[in-house]
Amino acid sequence: MAPHRPDDAVHYPAAGYKFLLRPPARFTEFVDGDVSGVELFDFLLARDAAVKLSTSRSFNPEHTGWMRMIVMQQPESVAEFFDRLAAIGVHYDMRPSPELADEFRTVIAQCDLWNL
Repeated sequence: MAPHRPDDAVHYPAAGYKFLLRPPARFTEFVDGDVSGVELFDFLLARDAAVKLSTSRSFNPEHTGWMRMIVMQQPESVAEFFDRLAAIGVHYDMRPSPELADEFRTVIAQCDLWNL
């Protein structure tokens, strides 16, 4: 039997929802060998805005068109998410920089299960 946590140790969100997000079109059209544009957009958000989404692998085995976004936060945190995106200049017409795929490969090559 799992230990009981005190009620004040668990902070429940007031609401939450999950949806699929289509990244900027030039990212979804981008493919460079084994790297998709959706993975690059996910990497860009994590690197520059400290926001982590994920490619929607369960719905899209090619990893090309969608990302999963799960919002289980208070409204202030959700607003901060959009502020961070605005701060790094995310817009629908943006395109991946030429060096982004190589940067992504370098980071992935350095990762292992202990350093994710």
